[in-house]
Amino acid sequence: MPLYLQFAGAAGDADNPLDTVICNGMWGGLIEPFRKRFNLRHVIEIYGTTEGVGSFINHEEVLDKCGNLTLGGMRQGEVARCNFDTGELMRDDNGRVLKCEPGRVGVLLCEINDLNPFTGYINDEEATQAKIVKNAFQDGDEYFNTYDLVELDEGEYISFVDRLGDAYRWKGKTVSAHQVADVIMKYFGPIEDATVYGVKIPGFEGRCGMAAIKFLEGEKMEWPKFLQYLNNRMPEHARPLFFRVIDQIEGDELLEDWKMNFKKDGFSPEVVKDPMFYLDPVKKAIMPLTPEVYKDIVDNKIQF
Repeated sequence: MPLYLQFAGAAGDADNPLDTVICNGMWGGLIEPFRKRFNLRHVIEIYGTTEGVGSFINHEEVLDKCGNLTLGGMRQGEVARCNFDTGELMRDDNGRVLKCEPGRVGVLLCEINDLNPFTGYINDEEATQAKIVKNAFQDGDEYFNTYDLVELDEGEYISFVDRLGDAYRWKGKTVSAHQVADVIMKYFGPIEDATVYGVKIPGFEGRCGMAAIKFLEGEKMEWPKFLQYLNNRMPEHARPLFFRVIDQIEGDELLEDWKMNFKKDGFSPEVVKDPMFYLDPVKKAIMPLTPEVYKDIVDNKIQF
């Protein structure tokens, strides 16, 4: 999903002795601006797990890719189809995991073998087994489930999308909640914190984006300027349709629990007592989400 980010530099940034930078986790859309800003010959992106299963290196420096499924002639893993809502791997009639075709997004599975062992988690056998997919593509094989979503491209290159559970599908396209939240956080204005998640609209396929936003103390949002900012920096399918103004967002250790509760709450005014707003598809404006508007959305009188 291309998000249109700016990477402004300062005078003199290019005057440095650096030649090559290896990066892990940098978004593809930032790599080329970063390279130009610091006048680098090479920016090589890598992907790896904390557990050390599998190695993915974009040594050819293909733009927007974090590696290739094959490294040095050795297959490192596969991109598997999955249910974005439940996280379950999709299988054929024989119980084998379905592989993604180029252009599709799926979960990255890393093959466990002698060169890429998985020793597991100390004193937590249940967590260890939860990460292992057995008999995925043939009898006896074992794969480590990264729970990371990547997009498979031609030539077996992969690009990182998001963590499984944080991505959602809207209008037939995969949206990274993390990337959308980052764009919102970069808005120069009253926003102190934000988190993004997918919510279900009755009668619509997939989930649309909803953003929970915390304002700086004493600040208010200028919604027209905010919407113009979103329109300029992300494609239509990635723009959140609903906004929830909250008092606080918990730290990282509790954020996933909070996001799960946000998802369950949805956008019903009967459930959510915080102020909510929605992107009116006719007025092209962010408007208050009233019980009457909610009913029209549920009754499909408002089409997004």
